[in-house]
Amino acid sequence: QAVCAYIDRRLKADPAAALLVAGDFNDRPESPILTEVAGFVMDEPRVRADPASHFLFNLTGWLPEEARGTYYYSPAKQWNTMDSMSVTRGLLDGGAPASFWRARRGTYRIFKTPAQCSESGAPLPFRRVRNKEVGDVYLTGYSDHFPVRLEIESRDVGAAPAAGAWGLQSE
Repeated sequence: QAVCAYIDRRLKADPAAALLVAGDFNDRPESPILTEVAGFVMDEPRVRADPASHFLFNLTGWLPEEARGTYYYSPAKQWNTMDSMSVTRGLLDGGAPASFWRARRGTYRIFKTPAQCSESGAPLPFRRVRNKEVGDVYLTGYSDHFPVRLEIESRDVGAAPAAGAWGLQSE
């Protein structure tokens, strides 16, 4: 709710504000908390057409379902999408008013290298695991989640944003 209130204030002050919300939301992108409360939806046309700018586009919607896994829950042998980025309509092609910045279509993806993966392809965590036979085993991986990435580029929509317009502000 705090993030939504901040986004609403920023978009009210500047409807073309380029805002991106990213993180481990510890929930599926289809969950009511993310879609109804936070307004992060995977329906890009709905976001572009939203005159109140209440919705942000969850970029997971650009990925085929089989390519969305960022976290592997091994007891159930199930991939989940816990990590994502959502953007204001000004960052989308066809979103009006357009931002000075644009989310490059086709560049949002789960970022993983072979070094980040276990033998099964799941994220290789950095943590202590207790094993009854050998005692504590330390996994020297990276994280139990794969990160997500996006390329953002500038576009010509008139004047560039004012100096300092891109920084985070504390309130």
